[in-house]
Amino acid sequence: MGTNTQIHQKPVVEHTFDIGKFVYYSNIVVGVVNEGLHITFETAVNPLQAGEQLYGNDKPFVYISHRLHSYS
Repeated sequence: MGTNTQIHQKPVVEHTFDIGKFVYYSNIVVGVVNEGLHITFETAVNPLQAGEQLYGNDKPFVYISHRLHSYS
């Protein structure tokens, strides 16, 4: 069974960091992490800071990992 999910929002901003590409929508973040990485708080600090700048501390949002690659 497959799904065809589409986001009907335009991206607010896109960032490419050392760990992968992150697309920030008004209340959704979609991340594609590079192959073979081990994600820790330290390696994820840049995408987290970008989200904090965009959303602040009070705006709820959802993170979706588009797992095109294997990582931990």
